[in-house]
Amino acid sequence: GAKVAALDLNEEAVKKLAEELKALIFAVQEENQAAIDQLCTRFKPLILKEAYRPNIFHALGEDAVNIAWTIFLSFTRRYKGKNFKGLPGLIQYHVHFELQHAVEKVGKSWDNELISEELLTIQAYEPLEKITSDLALQEIFKKLTPRQYRIIDLYYGQGHTHQDIAEIFGC
Repeated sequence: GAKVAALDLNEEAVKKLAEELKALIFAVQEENQAAIDQLCTRFKPLILKEAYRPNIFHALGEDAVNIAWTIFLSFTRRYKGKNFKGLPGLIQYHVHFELQHAVEKVGKSWDNELISEELLTIQAYEPLEKITSDLALQEIFKKLTPRQYRIIDLYYGQGHTHQDIAEIFGC
């Protein structure tokens, strides 16, 4: 008897939360700023969890958090489903896989940048690992993406300015 009562109570709580979520989503779709703020507060732990996954954060850096929020808000603004009980799981699934897709896009972008003519015409240089005697820094250099490594090398190793580097990478 006690288990059944607990299950009924949990089911009632789930229904209540689903109704609250439904009202919030509809208000968000009407661009109600208070609802957007409340929804963001509720989902902040989930968004940060997805954005700070090691593979995601390593590839995207701080942009991972902004991308995750953008995915989340875009999804909630266009959600037309009727299942609000399962919506948190659906949101997590959507944010997770869209972040993975963003990582793939960035990887393809880096590959294209690495073979660009501008990078091929830059003079040969001594690798940063040989310049520094700090073993910890050498290990960190090994973990950088090719693009990150190249930017650091251009700035610290070759003395280029931020503007020079932006021009080299076309941004």
